[in-house]
Amino acid sequence: MKTWQWIVLILVSYIIFLIAYIPASFVTGQIQENSQQQIRFVGVSGTLFSGAAQALDYKGLRVNDIEWELSPLYLFMLKAKLNIDSGNIRDVDAISLKGSVTASLLNTQALSAQNAQLFIPAKTALSQMQLPVPVIASGRLRVDVENFEFDQACVALKGKGSWLNASIDFEQQQTKLGLFEANLSCQSPDFVLQILPDNILSLDANVRLQLDGKFFPEGTYKMPSDFPPALKAGASLFGVETSSGTYRIDF
Repeated sequence: MKTWQWIVLILVSYIIFLIAYIPASFVTGQIQENSQQQIRFVGVSGTLFSGAAQALDYKGLRVNDIEWELSPLYLFMLKAKLNIDSGNIRDVDAISLKGSVTASLLNTQALSAQNAQLFIPAKTALSQMQLPVPVIASGRLRVDVENFEFDQACVALKGKGSWLNASIDFEQQQTKLGLFEANLSCQSPDFVLQILPDNILSLDANVRLQLDGKFFPEGTYKMPSDFPPALKAGASLFGVETSSGTYRIDF
C-alpha cells in the first residue's frame, strides 16, 4: 500500500475506534430526543460497542434486560451490525428478542435482520390492535425471522409465526384454541401474514399489515360446535356467515 493509503486507513480506524467507544447513554439520549420521547431507555450502561439497558419503552411496549454488541468490522463498510439479546425467553409475560440487525450508515431508512427470534405475550400484541370487540388473549406469539430486508418499506421477509397455547377470554369465559401457525412475507410496501388452516377454527387467512399499523385480513373460519354459545354468537362480529356454514372475515 502507498503511504497516503496507510494514512487514510489509520485515520478511518481511529474514527471508528472513537465511534465504537462512545458512551451508550449519549447514543440512547439522541435516540430518545429524535423520537420525541416515544422511545425511552432506562438504566443504560457501557458503550456503543458493548452496552446494556435495563429497559426500553415504546408506545406501551416494554423490553427488559437488553444487551448488545457492535461489530467494528462492519463500520469499515459504513454499516452498523448489532447482535441483540433481551428479555427472558422463559418469562411468558414479557417480551424477549434475540438476533442480528444490520443498518446502513448512509441510508437511515434501510436495515436488515438475520436469524432473529421474538416472543411477545398475546395479550400485549392484541392490545395494539383495534378489534370490533374487546378480546383478552392468552399464550405467546413467537416470530422466527430467517431474513428481513427493509428500506422505507418491507422489501424481503422470510419467516414463521406461531401463537402458542392460544386462548381467549370472551364475555368472561375462557376458551382454549391450541396452536396457530403462519408464514411471513412481504407484499411491498406491506407485511403479509399467511395463516395456515390447520387449527381449531380452520382459520385460513392472509393479513396485510401496513407501516402505520393498520391491518387488513381476508379469509374464512369456522366455529366448532362445542364452543361456548356466547363465543359462537360473537362470530358474526368478525365475519359474515356463508351458505356453507363458514364465516368470511369482515371487519
